[in-house]
Amino acid sequence: MQSHRIWKKNRLSCILLIALCVQGCASFLNREEPAQMEQAIAYHQEGAKLFQEGKAEEAIPLLNQSLEICKQNEQKPCAANNLNVLGLANGLLGKDEEALDFFRQALVANQELGNNVAVAAILNSMGKIFSDQGKYDEAFEHLNKSFEISLELKNRFGLATVCYNIGKVYDHLQNYDMSLQFYNKSLELFATLGEKERARMLLESIRIAERERGNSLVSQRNEKVAETEPTLDVGKPDINASASEEEEPATTAPELESGKKTENIGAIEVKKKFLNLYETHSATSPVLTKVLAVGMHPILELFQEESSKESFYKIKLDSGTTGWISEMENERID
Repeated sequence: MQSHRIWKKNRLSCILLIALCVQGCASFLNREEPAQMEQAIAYHQEGAKLFQEGKAEEAIPLLNQSLEICKQNEQKPCAANNLNVLGLANGLLGKDEEALDFFRQALVANQELGNNVAVAAILNSMGKIFSDQGKYDEAFEHLNKSFEISLELKNRFGLATVCYNIGKVYDHLQNYDMSLQFYNKSLELFATLGEKERARMLLESIRIAERERGNSLVSQRNEKVAETEPTLDVGKPDINASASEEEEPATTAPELESGKKTENIGAIEVKKKFLNLYETHSATSPVLTKVLAVGMHPILELFQEESSKESFYKIKLDSGTTGWISEMENERID
């Protein structure tokens, strides 16, 4: 559901900001505050708790009440904490513009307070919203600032989180080489922090990005081949021709200059993870892809070279891509 988008997909930023707010509340409780501020803190803690439980609609009124009391008493840290969580809560409900408004206010408040850890986390959350909206320039602007601050502070959790979100932007742009760079850096940081759940999430993102990169490379190669491949004018079929006038279909392909080609002759089991898939039946042919799914694949055609006696098999991948593999690189199964 859309209302759970930020909490589920960007829970790293949410958890970081919530942790900062809880820290801020604890600092207030250690002071002697008037009864009004004690109420503000109670409202904030209850609102933050409801938000963490995914009950954003119930949390927002409490957070607004806390924010109002904080402003009346000119308590900037308290107000900043409420603005942070109000941004997250509105984001949880899919109210992007309201979330961004609260985040902008929170950003100014935390900058004035010199709370750079919170500033980096807020910029990260704003960048994620812009990314989801397709505003990638604004997303990069905010995420890069968050990255720089987290790097300066040597905040590894903040860096891990922002690297993940930068990778997601590159994912949206279908730049999988860059997305994988940031995903792998994020994975490395989370692993060193002992964040096993987040590391598993990164592994899944990396797996998907690698798959998409492979599909993209094949697609680009096919488009290039299609642009340069000559077409034949075979003309229109004669619908009035009788069946007796049609030529008998050939059971095998004609002999070629360098060998023989046959069709429908079995299947092949691909055992290697990385195997060249050639454009034509030759080891000197351009390679369509090096990533080939392990498993059984039907052989569409077989080509045997007369000089080297090497065999090539034309197969079709699950993605629909067809190409040739060498017998020398794999084992044939009839």
